[in-house]
Amino acid sequence: MLLIKRVFNNNSALVELGNNREAVVVGNGIAFKKTEGKEIDTSKVENIFYLENSATKRTIFSLLKNTPIDIAVTTMHVVNHAYKKYHYELFDYFYLSLSEHILGVYHRILDNTYQTSQIPDIKDEYPLENKIAQESVKIIERDLKIKLPVSERKNIMLHLINARIPEKNRSIEKKI
Repeated sequence: MLLIKRVFNNNSALVELGNNREAVVVGNGIAFKKTEGKEIDTSKVENIFYLENSATKRTIFSLLKNTPIDIAVTTMHVVNHAYKKYHYELFDYFYLSLSEHILGVYHRILDNTYQTSQIPDIKDEYPLENKIAQESVKIIERDLKIKLPVSERKNIMLHLINARIPEKNRSIEKKI
């Protein structure tokens, strides 16, 4: 049983899992006309993101409050994929910086004002980040139903490089 602790919008809410554990659930209409303490229809849950610390919780709250839900969920998919497949840990600010980047690119593509990045390609120096960025582009294209320019791989790769937690600071468990 998932009980609502906070409604972000019609499609996302913070829920109590028991044992002081919380998660963000996302799904079409999952929190429509729901209030704190009400039960979530688990059949509507499309994604669940577990919150293990207050810093991640604050970041996710900000993301869901200030970002269109499809962009926020896509960003969470990218982060989860990087961690689950490659154990690639990122600072929490990555959620916000990548979501802002994705939203900007999305609008520029729709407005036909996108300009190809002139960033040099450093894929040989960062093969892991290159692989994750390639897969991230596919996730973004799938989730948002758009075609990204080839140069977006380099941009996402730079976001990954800049937000990676140094090995000495990495945790055993992922926070989300």
